[in-house]
Amino acid sequence: MGLGRALPTAYHPINALVWIAGCGSVFAVLLSSVSLLAARSYVRGEYLDVNGARAARRALAGGWAGALIVAVIAWFLLVMTVTSGSRQVGFTGEVWAYLLLLAAPSVVAGVLFFLGRALFRPPVAPPTEVRWRG
Repeated sequence: MGLGRALPTAYHPINALVWIAGCGSVFAVLLSSVSLLAARSYVRGEYLDVNGARAARRALAGGWAGALIVAVIAWFLLVMTVTSGSRQVGFTGEVWAYLLLLAAPSVVAGVLFFLGRALFRPPVAPPTEVRWRG
């Protein structure tokens, strides 16, 4: 996210806020990654610790939501910087590339969310068969 200093909008002080918001979305992905790394501790033999898996799924959802919220804030700030002020830069290739770069942590957090959701799903017990004798 440090590439934001090379943008055509680097002259504007709000560009630093865009850079900080981008770092925040990467931190949300780090939270999701740590939740997936903890997956081994939720398995004891053949059993899954359902409470731990539930907490990990909540952390994955929070990481994804956090990355999305922070990315939307960063997009808004960057678009506001590009389109306002006396030195309007316009949407150059660098600005579009940085917008895509800001979206990358949200996409990664979404992939980790769906991967963790499948990984931390508690097993379903097979249905028992009941026979009536009459």
